[in-house]
Amino acid sequence: MSSDQLKTDIVKHALSRAKRSMLGVFGFSFVVNILLLTSPMFMLQVYDRVLLSRSGSTLLGLLAVAIFLLAILLVMEIVRNYLLNRISVRFDQDLGKITFSEVLSKGAVSKPIHDVNAIRGFLNAPFVLALFDAPWLPLYLGLVYFLHPMLGHIGLAGAVILFVLAITNDRITRESSQKSNEAFGIANAFVERSARNKDAVLGMGMLPSLVKLWSNFQSAGMGYHIRSSDRNAFVSALAKVIRQVIQVTVLAMGGYLAIQDITSAGVMIAASIIIGRALAPVEQSIQG
Repeated sequence: MSSDQLKTDIVKHALSRAKRSMLGVFGFSFVVNILLLTSPMFMLQVYDRVLLSRSGSTLLGLLAVAIFLLAILLVMEIVRNYLLNRISVRFDQDLGKITFSEVLSKGAVSKPIHDVNAIRGFLNAPFVLALFDAPWLPLYLGLVYFLHPMLGHIGLAGAVILFVLAITNDRITRESSQKSNEAFGIANAFVERSARNKDAVLGMGMLPSLVKLWSNFQSAGMGYHIRSSDRNAFVSALAKVIRQVIQVTVLAMGGYLAIQDITSAGVMIAASIIIGRALAPVEQSIQG
């Protein structure tokens, strides 16, 4: 087996281990998203049972169960974050040393080190959890449809709108983001090459010219970065407002249905909370 083939296998092995570990995070995400229904279900029971029966013992029983489930949720959230942190550390351990050795042995620029750090940072970034929560959107929508189809229609419409915004955001920011990274990479490589030849640069009085060249690369990167960030900020703000509008609309429709004696006040409150929880990961993924 050649040296290059061996290094390729090491990279594939590191990525494969990270993917397998992510399955554990996915499993914990399932439990987390089930337990996140505790609050709306508790409110539903309080409005529809406790307030009607005026039973203090029922309220205390429901409260005890809710606190117990939320305690389990706390543990699951902590474990899920711990797993992501350790996955990123293990990925760095699998590839960090060999990448560093490769850079030194070939006298290459440090971009491979930056790439490893970028992937490691992505693996435990906060918005990664939103990607694990997003697949449970149909579960939440199905529950809202069970409460009342009209409320489910509103939630589905909101989900479609946010998904369209997510796709649009990706398309309008991808090119600028890539060009920004490329420009910053060129600027960093230019700094490293110049630093390795600093004696010649200083001796020949080339520093002002090199500073100007580096500034051009850096300015190009900043220009693309600002363009991408501004577009992302606009779409993210729009998504946040749309999610709030959807929740308010669900509350309004729930209130109308309650007035018509079609549903109860508990359904109105629970549906609003569930819809907000269902759409939150999509909104967070847009921001990330």
